[in-house]
Amino acid sequence: MEGFLAGDKIHELNESSLEILSEIGVKITHPEVRRLLLEAGGKEGKGSAVLFSRPLISESLHRAPKAVRFADLQGNLLEVKPGSPPSSGPAMHCFIREGRKGRN
Repeated sequence: MEGFLAGDKIHELNESSLEILSEIGVKITHPEVRRLLLEAGGKEGKGSAVLFSRPLISESLHRAPKAVRFADLQGNLLEVKPGSPPSSGPAMHCFIREGRKGRN
Protein backbone atom coordinates (compact mmCIF):
# COMPACT_ATOMS: atom_id res chain seq x y z
CA MET A 1 0.00 0.00 0.00
CA GLU A 2 2.08 2.84 -1.33
CA GLY A 3 2.02 6.09 0.60
CA PHE A 4 0.47 4.60 3.73
CA LEU A 5 3.65 5.13 5.79
CA ALA A 6 6.91 6.87 4.92
CA GLY A 7 10.07 4.74 4.82
CA ASP A 8 11.42 6.05 8.12
CA LYS A 9 8.10 5.33 9.84
CA ILE A 10 8.07 1.80 8.44
CA HIS A 11 11.57 1.24 9.84
CA GLU A 12 10.53 2.71 13.23
CA LEU A 13 7.41 0.52 13.35
CA ASN A 14 9.43 -2.57 12.44
CA GLU A 15 12.06 -1.86 15.12
CA SER A 16 9.37 -1.25 17.76
CA SER A 17 7.64 -4.50 16.79
CA LEU A 18 10.87 -6.49 17.06
CA GLU A 19 11.58 -4.92 20.44
CA ILE A 20 8.13 -5.86 21.76
CA LEU A 21 8.38 -9.43 20.45
CA SER A 22 11.87 -9.98 21.88
CA GLU A 23 11.59 -8.15 25.21
CA ILE A 24 7.90 -8.22 26.21
CA GLY A 25 6.62 -11.12 24.13
CA VAL A 26 3.14 -12.29 23.24
CA LYS A 27 0.66 -13.76 25.72
CA ILE A 28 0.03 -17.37 24.67
CA THR A 29 -2.42 -19.25 26.88
CA HIS A 30 -3.23 -22.24 24.66
CA PRO A 31 -1.01 -25.10 25.98
CA GLU A 32 -0.37 -26.79 22.61
CA VAL A 33 0.38 -23.54 20.80
CA ARG A 34 2.68 -22.47 23.65
CA ARG A 35 4.52 -25.81 23.55
CA LEU A 36 5.01 -25.61 19.77
CA LEU A 37 6.33 -22.04 19.94
CA LEU A 38 8.76 -22.91 22.71
CA GLU A 39 9.95 -26.00 20.82
CA ALA A 40 10.46 -23.79 17.73
CA GLY A 41 12.82 -21.50 19.62
CA GLY A 42 10.62 -19.11 21.56
CA LYS A 43 11.64 -18.39 25.15
CA GLU A 44 9.61 -18.24 28.36
CA GLY A 45 8.62 -14.71 29.31
CA LYS A 46 6.76 -13.28 32.29
CA GLY A 47 3.43 -14.91 33.04
CA SER A 48 2.21 -16.67 29.92
CA ALA A 49 4.31 -14.58 27.50
CA VAL A 50 6.54 -16.17 24.87
CA LEU A 51 9.55 -14.14 23.66
CA PHE A 52 10.84 -14.26 20.09
CA SER A 53 14.47 -13.30 19.41
CA ARG A 54 15.36 -11.19 16.38
CA PRO A 55 17.29 -14.08 14.77
CA LEU A 56 14.31 -16.42 15.27
CA ILE A 57 11.96 -13.86 13.71
CA SER A 58 14.32 -13.28 10.78
CA GLU A 59 14.74 -17.03 10.15
CA SER A 60 10.99 -17.63 10.42
CA LEU A 61 10.19 -14.83 7.96
CA HIS A 62 12.78 -16.21 5.54
CA ARG A 63 11.14 -19.67 5.68
CA ALA A 64 7.56 -18.38 5.51
CA PRO A 65 5.64 -18.62 2.23
CA LYS A 66 5.62 -15.46 0.12
CA ALA A 67 1.83 -15.58 -0.10
CA VAL A 68 -0.98 -17.16 1.95
CA ARG A 69 -4.48 -18.03 0.73
CA PHE A 70 -7.54 -17.89 2.97
CA ALA A 71 -10.99 -19.22 2.15
CA ASP A 72 -14.33 -18.66 3.83
CA LEU A 73 -17.01 -21.32 4.19
CA GLN A 74 -18.55 -20.22 0.88
CA GLY A 75 -15.28 -20.89 -0.95
CA ASN A 76 -14.31 -17.25 -1.52
CA LEU A 77 -10.51 -17.00 -1.65
CA LEU A 78 -8.26 -14.19 -0.48
CA GLU A 79 -4.53 -14.22 -1.21
CA VAL A 80 -2.37 -12.14 1.12
CA LYS A 81 1.16 -11.23 0.02
CA PRO A 82 3.54 -8.30 0.29
CA GLY A 83 1.83 -5.25 -1.16
CA SER A 84 -1.70 -6.60 -0.59
CA PRO A 85 -4.13 -4.07 0.84
CA PRO A 86 -5.05 -4.48 4.51
CA SER A 87 -8.04 -6.76 5.04
CA SER A 88 -10.06 -8.28 7.83
CA GLY A 89 -13.25 -10.22 8.27
CA PRO A 90 -16.14 -10.16 10.69
CA ALA A 91 -15.01 -13.37 12.39
CA MET A 92 -11.30 -13.93 12.84
CA HIS A 93 -11.60 -17.66 13.51
CA CYS A 94 -9.18 -20.10 11.94
CA PHE A 95 -9.98 -23.60 10.79
CA ILE A 96 -6.78 -25.52 10.03
CA ARG A 97 -7.03 -27.93 7.14
CA GLU A 98 -4.81 -31.01 7.34
CA GLY A 99 -5.37 -33.09 4.23
CA ARG A 100 -9.01 -34.18 4.27
CA LYS A 101 -9.44 -33.38 7.95
CA GLY A 102 -9.61 -30.06 9.72
CA ARG A 103 -9.55 -28.63 13.21
CA ASN A 104 -10.17 -25.31 14.92
